[in-house]
Amino acid sequence: KAVVSTQSTGENNLFMHHDIVLPTFPLTVAWMDYPFSGKEDRENHIAVGTFDPGIEIWNLDNLNPIEPQLILGGPEEVEDSLKKPKKIKGAAKQKLKSESHTSGVMSLAWNRSAKNLLLSGSIDTTVKLWDLSKVACVQTFRHHKGEVQSVQWSPVDQNIFLSGSFDKTVLLNDIRVNPSVPLSKWSITADCESIQWDPRNPTNFVVGTEDGNVKYFDGKAGGKKSLWTLGAHSNAVSSLAINPSVPGLLVTGSADKHLKFWDFSAGLPKLIVGLPASEKIFGVSFFSESPFLLAIGGDRGVLRVIDIRDVQKVNEKYGDGNRVSNPNMLQFDEESEDEKEDFLDLGAMDINGRAPEGDEEDEFDEEEEDEDVEMDKPISKNNNKPKNKPKNNNNNNNNNNNSSSSKPKKDKDKNKKKEKNKGKGKKNKK
Repeated sequence: KAVVSTQSTGENNLFMHHDIVLPTFPLTVAWMDYPFSGKEDRENHIAVGTFDPGIEIWNLDNLNPIEPQLILGGPEEVEDSLKKPKKIKGAAKQKLKSESHTSGVMSLAWNRSAKNLLLSGSIDTTVKLWDLSKVACVQTFRHHKGEVQSVQWSPVDQNIFLSGSFDKTVLLNDIRVNPSVPLSKWSITADCESIQWDPRNPTNFVVGTEDGNVKYFDGKAGGKKSLWTLGAHSNAVSSLAINPSVPGLLVTGSADKHLKFWDFSAGLPKLIVGLPASEKIFGVSFFSESPFLLAIGGDRGVLRVIDIRDVQKVNEKYGDGNRVSNPNMLQFDEESEDEKEDFLDLGAMDINGRAPEGDEEDEFDEEEEDEDVEMDKPISKNNNKPKNKPKNNNNNNNNNNNSSSSKPKKDKDKNKKKEKNKGKGKKNKK
């Protein structure tokens, strides 16, 4: 499902505008404003890569569309669009378009300078360049020997791009030259999970790897070792983001359920704060027009947008120092100063800024139990609830609504003795 969100004035106002039901599981998306109709200068579209070989282009300005506006590659079209193609038995595969990928699409990148260009990386180990004005593939790059996990256009040269693969290499290519030979090649220690150019030093880039490392390379020094290597996580660095406005601010998200903030403005990276999360983190991205807004996605399937100044140590370094944490985004025990600085519960806010159903009750119950323990009240064996001793006989009679004053005096004395003995036993246990 593709969720289209919008934002208006005020706080905690990100809400779902409409959603699009996709035919198969999405692997990657890329927003673009290329005007396919030609009627306007800009149109709101999204390219979606799935386990299918075709790339679906959806018009986000249309409410509840039942099919994509167009598909790049994929199966050959059926003459009657309302007639579904027959299922082919056996090992035979459905016939694909000549320029199509032959397997799922894992990565997409839209060119913000040359808006008619779209890159796609696939499980079939190729990178394809699509011309949206022609709705066709114009080049295919076959350098990799493994699945292409990430592709990124250069922020300063519309003809240069990076590609990272599960063959443990990162390649630099120029679409103007012979696509059979890459311009530069870097070997890394594990499968490439994520890539991003450094917006402050646009010829340099960072790579996140499957073994938890982050490597920083000089794009002008092809084939040479990284400028620095950071052991950032205990599991794959599935996503990373360099802030476009704050120099040297790097965020990494990992399958080890941690979100970490780093400062490499002075050269080597230093940890600002590491935050344990409630889920595996698969995607992080800064909002280009507001440097402190960070979008986070994980294996719970919920989009979260936070202001990183709500993280105390980040605010101390980059904020005004007087910001009050937003309780809808950061959840921690108010009695623990350490957790106040270091704990971020990413499961605490959904796309509407509300706590997920059931979480509030669970947190309330846990707080009640903690209070009971701290107050050190005696616990009843029958219902595990604190039992208050009656202050006088009148209160005792009020708490027992069904009791009768006509009961024999002996029974009352026996009950009092039992309660007294129980109280002694609990004191001995303590």
